[in-house]
Amino acid sequence: GPIPSLNPADVFTCTVTGPATAGQYENNADTTGAPVDSGGNSIGSDVTDADPSHYYGAVPEIDLEKSTNTEDADTPTGPFIPVGDTVTWSYVITNTGNLDLDTITLVDDQLGNIAARCAEGAIPLLAPTESFTCTVTGSATDGQYENNAETTGTAVDASGNDIGLPAVTDSDPSHYYGTDPAVDLEKLTNSEDADTPTGPYIPVGNTVTWSYVITNTGNIALDDFTLVDDQLGNVATSCAEGSIPRLEPSETFTCTVTGTATAGQYENNADLGGTPVDASGNDIGLPPVTDSDPSHYFGETPTIEIEKYTEGEDADTSPGVNLVEGDSVSWTYEVTNAGNVELSDVTVTDSMGVTVSCPKTVLAIGESMTCTGDGTVIAGQYSNVGTVTGQSPDNQVVTDQDPSNYYGSSPAVDLEKSTNTEDADSPTGPFIAVGDTVTWSYVITNTGNIALDNFTLVDDQLGDIAGSCSE
Repeated sequence: GPIPSLNPADVFTCTVTGPATAGQYENNADTTGAPVDSGGNSIGSDVTDADPSHYYGAVPEIDLEKSTNTEDADTPTGPFIPVGDTVTWSYVITNTGNLDLDTITLVDDQLGNIAARCAEGAIPLLAPTESFTCTVTGSATDGQYENNAETTGTAVDASGNDIGLPAVTDSDPSHYYGTDPAVDLEKLTNSEDADTPTGPYIPVGNTVTWSYVITNTGNIALDDFTLVDDQLGNVATSCAEGSIPRLEPSETFTCTVTGTATAGQYENNADLGGTPVDASGNDIGLPPVTDSDPSHYFGETPTIEIEKYTEGEDADTSPGVNLVEGDSVSWTYEVTNAGNVELSDVTVTDSMGVTVSCPKTVLAIGESMTCTGDGTVIAGQYSNVGTVTGQSPDNQVVTDQDPSNYYGSSPAVDLEKSTNTEDADSPTGPFIAVGDTVTWSYVITNTGNIALDNFTLVDDQLGDIAGSCSE
């Protein structure tokens, strides 16, 4: 209420309230009183007095800004850091209030109490607007990483004494992504992972299919792939499936390219490169990851040859070798692997059913062997064909034939002698008057299958008459 009249030694207290404002506050009060007598009549000059008062409007505040490798990575992913590389966390503590702060704590939910680990030393008392940076390092681990830091500070007076206000606090998260980019290339030839020779055997001229299986084996997306084959050139643009797409971790893409098999051992090597990118497809600045893989095939030209001999003669055409009926005859079959691959299941047969014996069934490249067969000479013109077959590693069957001939001679001669036209093999024969002419006829016939020459004709009574024949 209103200030009453005050007798000597009386006291009156006037109370007024209002909200505190920030910072140093001062207000000054003046009071004036008029002296009066017991009747309340003024008896002299007014008396006055003044008195100041102060308070400090406390606004203690603290701010924490945590950065990872200089990036204020409040949200994922944060900076991309290769696994094993150094991570530097910077904790910038700022006194954003109007009182000194002391006894400042700094705790990280992943790293623990780091106030004592600051590279810059212990956290000092911070006056308003002052900052302190605490730096801690570690090694990047695989994948998405998050840690949250919290700082607290106690408001103190100019002498460093706790002024009894609640501690102020702030927190800040930070993130990084521990990158472990990797890529794997597996190159197949006709579906075979032919890293070493020989690889699959492919007939010369047949189609060769190369499959390049690309797998993102790391923990970050890859894009902008390169795929170069030392024989085929840049095959990234030749994939039957189209260009190589961006691959997320564990994703796979197969690039297929075809060609035509050439003769002999073939090798090609493929080199793959991929660029690590972020979720938006942007290059994150890491070196490309690479892999390479070889593949092989063998362009086969299987060939086999046979040469057949009768009694050592290459008697391809008739009549061939002259042999005597009933004698033994031997055939040899010279077999040669004239191709560029080993041949197996090598077998020789004879068109006339001759049993052919060979020393082996497998022939290396360029290797030859001699097979044999035997028989008995039969009369007349004889021809048989030797046939050889063999199988390549790719199961191609190759064959060759060669004929051989002989003539089985069966010589024979017949002599028919007549006396005066009578075949008088036994007595008495014709009756002829003594002194009359006797005519002997010697009929010689070649009854065999081969010409005869150098005849002799001897009569036990007339002697050698070959030269006396009237013919």
